[in-house]
Amino acid sequence: MKILVIDDDPVTREVLGGVLKRFGDVVFAHNGSEGVVKINEAFTEKVAYDLICLDVMMPQMSGKEALKVIRDIEKRHNVPATKVFIITALTSNLVRKDFLDGDDLLFIEKPFRKDALIAHVKALNID
Repeated sequence: MKILVIDDDPVTREVLGGVLKRFGDVVFAHNGSEGVVKINEAFTEKVAYDLICLDVMMPQMSGKEALKVIRDIEKRHNVPATKVFIITALTSNLVRKDFLDGDDLLFIEKPFRKDALIAHVKALNID
């Protein structure tokens, strides 16, 4: 599994990386703009991500803005939407209304439980 973690908080990146590395390769982006660059690079290299963990509130480009660009990139490449875990310190109900809901999004509130995150990743059934 190839996983992209887009979060401006170094502690969150470290915790997510520690939990997710058992599932595959984890790549980090420090903000939405950098995340979009990583997505474009993955399509150029023809090795798309299986999972994106995306923070909502970040400098330069918010998670909402980044997700819109990511979905546009996926449409341009004619590929299905990547599964995204929206990681947020805001209550998910407040954030959920700002995102286009879909089967490809899962909202996880900070602080998250590691065992719950592991269960969500396992439920994806991605090898």
